Amino acid sequence: MSSSRLAIASAHHLAYAPQYVAQALGFFEREGVEVELLACPAGDSAIIDTLNNGQADLVLGSVLFALRMVQEGLSPVLVAQSNQNTRHWLMAREDQQTFVWGKLRGATVVVSPTNVPTPWVAFRQALFNKGLALDEVAFVIGYSAEQAVSEFKRGVGDFLLVDPESIEPRTGLKEVASVAAALGPVPWSVYCSTSVLAAEKNRPFVAFRQAVSAAAIWLYDNSAQEASRVLAKVFADKRATDIAAQVARYQRAELWVPDATVNPAHVATWDDALRRGGLMPNGLGLAQLCR
Repeated sequence: MSSSRLAIASAHHLAYAPQYVAQALGFFEREGVEVELLACPAGDSAIIDTLNNGQADLVLGSVLFALRMVQEGLSPVLVAQSNQNTRHWLMAREDQQTFVWGKLRGATVVVSPTNVPTPWVAFRQALFNKGLALDEVAFVIGYSAEQAVSEFKRGVGDFLLVDPESIEPRTGLKEVASVAAALGPVPWSVYCSTSVLAAEKNRPFVAFRQAVSAAAIWLYDNSAQEASRVLAKVFADKRATDIAAQVARYQRAELWVPDATVNPAHVATWDDALRRGGLMPNGLGLAQLCR
């Protein structure tokens, strides 16, 4: 692969809209880099194999991919950032206009996202930020997302922690508190590579970062309906109205970073959360991965 061409491996997800917009609107071409987007299974850490076997130059996803690379003796580099917020919310059966996090003291929370650890780490840090200790809240853990919603609707627990995208919108449940608002911006989804590739492809990596930044700004500056028109071919399995609704949600949540340069302050926040949640290996810090 020439130095001006890049292959990007990631899950095929609307949350990663900036890279699809950058490709569709010619932002990559404008920056002088040719980009191929490779779809991989969501949440599968085997995605880093695409770096080892030369299929990809960058992988997009959780920073845990980079930590996995460290554990395998590789030298990861955080090249760029896509998403800055978790998409998880606390939900209730009824509207709670006066919700404060202190209401969780003595309450029971049904936890849905148990297939990956980062949503739990984010929620744990949100509790810490709001002055709540883990033993002040009861947790029901182990249900699938579908089971969690079903049990919660039947009366189990006082609140439900879930990604609203993963459940049927007609459940009647109400969003009462954003985990992201309590956590603050973090490098939720990052583009990662190896130190060897980062040195070899520095110029196209910079060009890629500039194009993705421009695409994120475009997504904030344009309507969700216009974004839906641009993304319709990429997500042909979704209805245009559903794409627009999801983009509008992401716009409100400020999901994407307007500047794809990895922010050291956000890295430090997430480093603390991962360390508190037990996911940060001893002797390693995320700041070491930013070069």
